[in-house]
Amino acid sequence: MHIFRLFVTPRTTTSQESEQLRRTFEQDLQIPLTDLRVYERYDISGITESEFTRAKTLIFSEPPIETTCTTLNLSSLDHPIAIAPTLGQYDQRADAAEQCLSILTGHDHSTVRTARIYVLRGPLTKTHIDTARQYLLQSIDVYESSMDLPTTLDIVTPVVPETSHIEEFTTLTKIKLEELLHSMQLAMTLEDLLCIQRYFQKEHRNPTVTEIRVLDTYWSDHCRHTTFNTQLTEITFDESALTKPIQKTYQTYLKTKQQLNPSSNVVPTLMDMATMAMQELRHQGKLNQLDVSDEINACTIIVPVQVDGKKEEWLLLFKNETHNHPTEIEPFGGAATCLGGCIRDPLSGRAYVYQAMRITGSGNPLVSKEHTLLGKLPQSYITTTAAKGFSSYGNQIGVPTGEVREYYHDSYRAKRLEVGAVIGAVPRSHVHRENPVPGDLIILLGGKTSRDGCGGATGSSKIHTKDSLSTCGAEVQKGNPVTERKIQRLFRNPEVIQCIKRCNDFGAGGVAVAIGELADSIHIYLDAIPTKYTGLTGTELAISESQERMACIIDPSQWKRIQSYCAEENLEATIVGEVTNTGRLVMDFRGKIIVNLHRQFLATNGATQSTTAHIVSPRENHSSSFVTNLSSLSTTTKVSIETRFHQTLQDLNSTSQEGLRAMFDSTVGGNTVLFPFSGTYLKTPVQGMVAKLPVLQGTTTTASIMTHGFDPYLSEWSPYHGAQYAVLLSLAKLAALGGDISTAYLSFQEYFEKLNSPISWGKVISALLGAYEAQHQLDVASIGGKDSMSGTFQEIHVPPTLISFAVTTEEVNRILSPHFHEAHHHILFLHVPEHSDGTPDWATFKAHCKTLRSYNIAQQVYSAYVVEQDGIGPATVKACLGNAIGCVYHKDELQRLVMAVSSTHKKRELDQTSITQSCANTSENHSSNASENDSPHAALTPEDMLFYPFRGSFLIEVDTVTAQALKDLPHMYHIGTTQENPSIVMGDTTMSLDDLTNSYESTLASIFPIYAKEKNFGHTSTSADSKLLRTTQSKPCSKYTSLSHPKVLIPVFPGINCEYESARAFTEYGAKIETLVIRNRSSQELQESIQALKRSIDSAQIVCFPGGFSSGDEPAGSGKFIATLFHNPYLQESLENLLYKRDGLVLGICNGFQALIKLGLVPTGHIQPLEQTSPTLTYNTIGRHISTIVHTKVVSTNSPWLSACQIGDIYTVPISHGEGRFLATTEQVEELYAQGQVATQYVDLVGNTTYDPRWNPNQSIGAVEGLLSPDGRILGKMAHIERLGHGIHKNINGNLVMPIFASGVHYFID
Repeated sequence: MHIFRLFVTPRTTTSQESEQLRRTFEQDLQIPLTDLRVYERYDISGITESEFTRAKTLIFSEPPIETTCTTLNLSSLDHPIAIAPTLGQYDQRADAAEQCLSILTGHDHSTVRTARIYVLRGPLTKTHIDTARQYLLQSIDVYESSMDLPTTLDIVTPVVPETSHIEEFTTLTKIKLEELLHSMQLAMTLEDLLCIQRYFQKEHRNPTVTEIRVLDTYWSDHCRHTTFNTQLTEITFDESALTKPIQKTYQTYLKTKQQLNPSSNVVPTLMDMATMAMQELRHQGKLNQLDVSDEINACTIIVPVQVDGKKEEWLLLFKNETHNHPTEIEPFGGAATCLGGCIRDPLSGRAYVYQAMRITGSGNPLVSKEHTLLGKLPQSYITTTAAKGFSSYGNQIGVPTGEVREYYHDSYRAKRLEVGAVIGAVPRSHVHRENPVPGDLIILLGGKTSRDGCGGATGSSKIHTKDSLSTCGAEVQKGNPVTERKIQRLFRNPEVIQCIKRCNDFGAGGVAVAIGELADSIHIYLDAIPTKYTGLTGTELAISESQERMACIIDPSQWKRIQSYCAEENLEATIVGEVTNTGRLVMDFRGKIIVNLHRQFLATNGATQSTTAHIVSPRENHSSSFVTNLSSLSTTTKVSIETRFHQTLQDLNSTSQEGLRAMFDSTVGGNTVLFPFSGTYLKTPVQGMVAKLPVLQGTTTTASIMTHGFDPYLSEWSPYHGAQYAVLLSLAKLAALGGDISTAYLSFQEYFEKLNSPISWGKVISALLGAYEAQHQLDVASIGGKDSMSGTFQEIHVPPTLISFAVTTEEVNRILSPHFHEAHHHILFLHVPEHSDGTPDWATFKAHCKTLRSYNIAQQVYSAYVVEQDGIGPATVKACLGNAIGCVYHKDELQRLVMAVSSTHKKRELDQTSITQSCANTSENHSSNASENDSPHAALTPEDMLFYPFRGSFLIEVDTVTAQALKDLPHMYHIGTTQENPSIVMGDTTMSLDDLTNSYESTLASIFPIYAKEKNFGHTSTSADSKLLRTTQSKPCSKYTSLSHPKVLIPVFPGINCEYESARAFTEYGAKIETLVIRNRSSQELQESIQALKRSIDSAQIVCFPGGFSSGDEPAGSGKFIATLFHNPYLQESLENLLYKRDGLVLGICNGFQALIKLGLVPTGHIQPLEQTSPTLTYNTIGRHISTIVHTKVVSTNSPWLSACQIGDIYTVPISHGEGRFLATTEQVEELYAQGQVATQYVDLVGNTTYDPRWNPNQSIGAVEGLLSPDGRILGKMAHIERLGHGIHKNINGNLVMPIFASGVHYFID
């Protein structure tokens, strides 16, 4: 079959990507380039010459911004390097291209293979080229492809071998078993293998290779927490003042354990320590909201939710998950599937996941690439690529990422920390759980299976070595957010989830675990599992961790119903097994039983492991609150207060992460209560995330709050103290956002070095005991968590990591924002003191939380901010930035704080001296530490208090009346007053807020820029009284004047994710909504969808193209799937009839706008092919996705959509896109303004149009944000005007509701 080849490249000589890459090659890699061009290469088969000609400009390229060629004209100085996705791994670009070709051709016989060609030009040596090649091949899921045209695009699959048995396994010696362990690269221990040998001796047979792989996966630490279930036969402690509280907590734990299980003499385990607080509080009857079931999908609590003024019971599910190992070796895919896997856990509990959080740990990303450890990827590459992976998945699936926080610590060079946490909810009445019975069907729905992720569960437990990059590639899963979005939609249908008895997601372990856990007796038909290509072995089918799949148990009578619902959502559903009564897990493949394991043996989780542990005393040190990562701010360093502010704000763990956060869509779904950056200027970071529950019908005032707490430097010094403060910080942040800590539930994320010594075990125990102490003191419980114990690379270990996540619900009107609101308010510091042993004063913390809550309920608190490791000063600056409000510190109050801190220090010295005098073997060391650190305490000053790590203390903004009422509150300090002048004043020193902002935003700007470089693209000004602005509008046809509920059609294309909020926005004003899912699993289904879409358009008054990523914004551009579909003559005719024969309206938002402009509907009003001179929307000049809030001004009301707006109205609305930059010639822009077709434009705070990237983030030509067709019936807008509602974005100032939906509906009613 003929293969067509096409190269696509930007028209401009230097694209954003090639510019950035060229800088890397020239500056970092010292490659002397004279030019660099990047081409997208497509090899296509199964289409005709004419189809290829049409596809060139409709599917594979965009004529206004790209050129195409079928061969490359290379000179002797050109050096092409072709990089392609590894065959067999999911390639979203190729998949999307094949979907578009199916629309164009009417069949699904086409095949596409993609590659990216980098053409390096210059006098390059072989060393230069090899260096470039090595850099381009950093990702393990790509390979260097040939430049030659292939003879076939089929994936050549080997003949599937017979599943073999391991001969003589039952008689192998211990030495031979150990050899087998290493030759098969198993993650299990030798003791596990001996246990398996004894089992098969009783079975009187040798195991199959598949059975060994299944057991290795099923018993992996990732799936069965074998490390956490290891018996701790002896735990010993160093003797010191700082281990006293640890020992005391341990005794409390033992006492509680005995009280709860008086007849048990079971030795401690990490799992028991991690869950003891929950056991204790449940025993006391205090965890009444906890939902208990046999399904273990995610942490689940029962919460009351207000819907249209009535109370409903909902299930709130939350989960945290790591993907440290996969992200370390393949940052994009590892981080993407971190989120994807995390979403599927509550999703399998039938919840709709509506918000995500990302917490990560990295080595210094600013270190030169030449200092990268052998066998490692550069830290800058890992951290930037992982951010792209996580954000890409979240942005596409439509789950907003409410908080993004990256911690920097040199020891994360050992292995990256990549944590995702999500929250979901579902009406309790919708969830039906039932025990399976023999004969029940096991169905697999969602994505197809391939080789990606084989060994992922076991790989996550392995130590990273210098060879991991080349040997562990198959362990990394590949995400497909478009498919997972379909499962989200399916499970939002109560009629579907009420049919499901049990459900499990496919993550670690694949079929073996996802289906194997569903029931005690199961028979699985591996041949029935849908695959992406042929040639998979039975073992691969059993353990592949291909993503976006769900396993469900249903009654056989429900099969046809479920199959029909899946088809409606464009999803595959297949029967792959059944529940039996054998007590065994059985798998057959090609007519043979290849797995036959007794459930009781599987449930043993392998050999019982045991160990001893020793807890080392934290280093006794008398510096500020023991430790701080801000080493440059030592109290002995005599630098000016201004210098200290600038140094602190430039520190990696204090500096702005706005450029990182802006990559993540935080508002999709229309439920976000607090935008991640607060205030008029969007500069105060929100310390957590808040979103309204995803109520589908009606309006809710109930929101969830999720926060986290962690300090890697404190945890490195003492895991015990670090864990206590992790819990405290998570709950302090929850309280500062308006939550009630007494209703909070926790979940922990543990990440430690490889445990191979008593001291390494002691670190984990110390952390868990610290967390237990915090829970014990506060009567809150961790009801879930996740552990990872592989953070070691050679001699480097990750810092002991226990992250606390806190969750509760609260009414929207009680949610607090963190930015200072007004001048002349009082800044109160609610100090949480620490005891001399370094532990927090829990009684004071609880009292402060109670005070904060009571005054918040009384609406007497304007804002609240939690101090972290960098101190009061940086916290104050960050709170000031949101509204550009200044602050004057009260030096006398800070001096009073000095006295309190000094008193604690003196008490600590006395306690430590007392201990050291009784410990002769350590007295010399301890006393020397004390003597050399005595001097700093006398030197503590009010200025020092601004940089002291008062972790978990509060800054609250109140008025004069409230400040007076709180003046006698214990541990309260009136440390400052807000002022109109945007400056920070301390004594005689005044610091400009602008200067401090420059320092605050400078550190990470080289890898995570906040703004694109400002460029002058021409004149942008248009005034409200300009003759260019028109206010005429069309009138509806008389046949529509009596419509009470005009019909709005919302097509749901693959990848669309804003249909729910779009429907809600129209419904609020009386419209009747039809959402139509476009099905394209086969050419037949596609044709059926086209006919259904035509019928729906013919009966609608409005068509709304919602936002999202149609077909993943692929191939290499947005809106192509929609544009290709509507070039179908039947749909084209229907849309033209709607607009010009039936007086209908069309609205396109974000991705919908991209589709409209690529169809030609705006600005021309008709569907027509794009030409080289056509206006278009293209990539943002910053070269990445942007999620922020913008101000848009109405400059034309020449449309029914804008009938309720006035010229000059300014609306403050969210944007979230990667391709939102309007591109046109100066003449075209002037003409569009002259004809009144520019509806809205980007403006600054006072309404001036600009190219300043602060206000025009994508730097659209002419500041164009919204565009009309000539008669105004079609409106396209980049801003997400549909993301609105009561309590949404309450930390943002401005007019948040643009009346476009009301106008569109009233056009047919009035």
